[in-house]
Amino acid sequence: MSLPEIPDSLTAPEERAEYLCLHWWDGFDFADTTLISRPRITEQAFVDFLSVLPYAADASVPLDTMFRRASADPAMFFHFVSLGEKYLAGRWSPMRDEDLYIDMLRVLGSGTSFPAGESGRARFRLDMALKNRPGEPATDFGYVLRDGRCGSLYGTDAEYLIVFFNDPGCAECREVRAGLENSSDLARLLGEGRVRILSLCVSGNATNLRAAIVGEEGSDGWIDAFDEAQTVYAERLYDLQSLPVLYLLDSDKRVLLKDATVEQIVDALGR
Repeated sequence: MSLPEIPDSLTAPEERAEYLCLHWWDGFDFADTTLISRPRITEQAFVDFLSVLPYAADASVPLDTMFRRASADPAMFFHFVSLGEKYLAGRWSPMRDEDLYIDMLRVLGSGTSFPAGESGRARFRLDMALKNRPGEPATDFGYVLRDGRCGSLYGTDAEYLIVFFNDPGCAECREVRAGLENSSDLARLLGEGRVRILSLCVSGNATNLRAAIVGEEGSDGWIDAFDEAQTVYAERLYDLQSLPVLYLLDSDKRVLLKDATVEQIVDALGR
């Protein structure tokens, strides 16, 4: 795919970047669906587009241009939607960017010319993505300990609180828990009492959830609990599209990190 030639009359870096973003797809044939199966062209062009998109004054404008052009063919349109999901929202994507993902969802949710059903799906995902963002107060929820005592997020005192949403039958959840348990930096902070970890089992029946509790309340800074009424899922309090999910909260329960990795949390706590 050939890139657009930026007019010589545009000399300011921000003007040149803006033009490049807006005209990025001028040389791409959205009607040629064979390009869907040619990732070295289409997917690479999309990745490169994402790398320049943050320089746009308003990323939603070039995103809207791209999706409207892609919507001429449903197969091409949904391919570009899937690329956006993969790179902007994929948990292990090095280009993951919730701000750009939200811009993308706003574009898709407001479009009337997109394939049927896509706007509604995008609006739902947007509503979930906007929940509990960094800088915002986290949504409160209740939990039950193995001995039957009840607690709540806001009733859990901690200088820093790691909230670990998980499922007892999830292999990746066990891997993340092992990562939390094996971090020497976290162990030191837990030992100093600066950090606590609230591990909340959120899916499964009540019997299985209770059986999944692996520790005792307060043991080494861990609080192992379960959502007996499953209100976190039922009321869609948090965006738990896939488990596990880690949040880092401050003492006021304000979100510092959302859907973070163990490494990102350890790094943030070490600053």
